[in-house]
Amino acid sequence: MKKISLIFILLYLCVLLLFLTGCSGGSLYAGHQDLERLLPIQTLGIDTSEGTIALSVSAGISEESGQPLVLHTAAAGIEAAIQQLQEYSPRDELYYAHVQYVLVGQEAAETDLEGILRWVERSPDMRMGTAIFIMKGSAAQAVITASDGLSDVTEQLASLEREARLFGRHIYSLREISSSLAEESCSLCLTIETVSTQGTVYADDASASALLPAGYAVLQDGVLIGFLSQEESLGADLLAGCVSGSRVIVEGNTLDLIDGSVSVHGQWGKAGDLEGLVLQGSLRAGILEQDAGCETDLNRLDHALGETAGQWLSQAVVQSQALNCDFLSLGNAVDKDSPKGFSLDEWENIFPTLPITVEIEGEVDRSYDLAQ
Repeated sequence: MKKISLIFILLYLCVLLLFLTGCSGGSLYAGHQDLERLLPIQTLGIDTSEGTIALSVSAGISEESGQPLVLHTAAAGIEAAIQQLQEYSPRDELYYAHVQYVLVGQEAAETDLEGILRWVERSPDMRMGTAIFIMKGSAAQAVITASDGLSDVTEQLASLEREARLFGRHIYSLREISSSLAEESCSLCLTIETVSTQGTVYADDASASALLPAGYAVLQDGVLIGFLSQEESLGADLLAGCVSGSRVIVEGNTLDLIDGSVSVHGQWGKAGDLEGLVLQGSLRAGILEQDAGCETDLNRLDHALGETAGQWLSQAVVQSQALNCDFLSLGNAVDKDSPKGFSLDEWENIFPTLPITVEIEGEVDRSYDLAQ
């Protein structure tokens, strides 16, 4: 009885508080209506062209029409473009707090990526934990052509993200990019490109496109300075120890990379000068498929895998030296075991011409071969 009486007292107090604060059923319903009038933007594309900012946004597939809602406009700045998009919104208020992906077009990344990051940091709606991709080409093209009625750009990016993580590729957030640029003046970011689906995906819209990963973009001092090929990107992943899930073809064998690691050591002269770098590591893989008539010599395949992986890593280091951008953090790795008196102050001057030796030991097993 005491418990029942307590419940009735609590209910009475709640009703009394509603009247004291002026709340009513009508105001609660009005609040629900306000929420219904919000249209969450899921993907935001940013481009620049001739001093203007172009925004392309996708709100996903509408439950009413079954079609993706995509808006695009250009203005003098991001906030001005947001206001213009709101004016063209069919009926609802565009809401940016739930943006899942930010696509930055190549030209925008090459000219003012840092400005875009600063805008996100200041925005009361945008979140720094949002995933970011650098486009090869236009972000607008990706947002518009990837939304073909069967799916929309957000769904494609979500699928790409799942696949990239499964195959060992890192998806960077705005916060990670901003922090890396602030602390080390450089960063990597996954690149994607639009590819026609004609002949592969059969749909009503023949102009539809798919979004595919295209290696890493290299960022330095707030701008895009270059791209890594797929092989160079694998080299960067191997150095970072995150190649698990990637699939490669070596001597007619399709291999699933299981794990790998690389250590970096300096070669020091008698005077304590840095004379070169040695990158040593190992890579383990399993056989998924073989070409018809391909014989498996595991010892030979071990060696071939090590040689191939060594080329990935060598190419990544060569690109890093050519750009004079230590996106692999080799300087920090060397500094940890450097002799007394060595300073990284001259790293930028010596790194581009520093001799590099790469040694990778491959190990291939037949764990996927049911016949063994």
